[in-house]
Amino acid sequence: MIKWILLAFTGLLLLAGCTSTGFAGLAKESYAVSIDEELSESQASVEQLRQEVEDIKRLADKLSNLVDDIEEAKKDTEELKALAKLVEERLNTLPRQTLEKLVEALKIYLEKEQSY
Repeated sequence: MIKWILLAFTGLLLLAGCTSTGFAGLAKESYAVSIDEELSESQASVEQLRQEVEDIKRLADKLSNLVDDIEEAKKDTEELKALAKLVEERLNTLPRQTLEKLVEALKIYLEKEQSY
């Protein structure tokens, strides 16, 4: 009698295992294929994210270089402003006659340049 009860209980366990995951608790092939597909999709997503991170790093480097260029241009502009102010101060110290001769010489020079 106990033998039959154990046999019946074992049979029930085997049937319960078949209905949930496969024979005696083993995974069904479709379940394994599904896991493999999910793993492949996850790996593809990770690779895509890595590529996006690399793209963002390249963009950040370009932006950094652009900021450096802007800072250098700003510095050059400030230097030019300072030089222009210095030239203006020196021109203010020259007599008017000298400035008129300088302007005339510049006009002649520009006319020659335009004729080439």
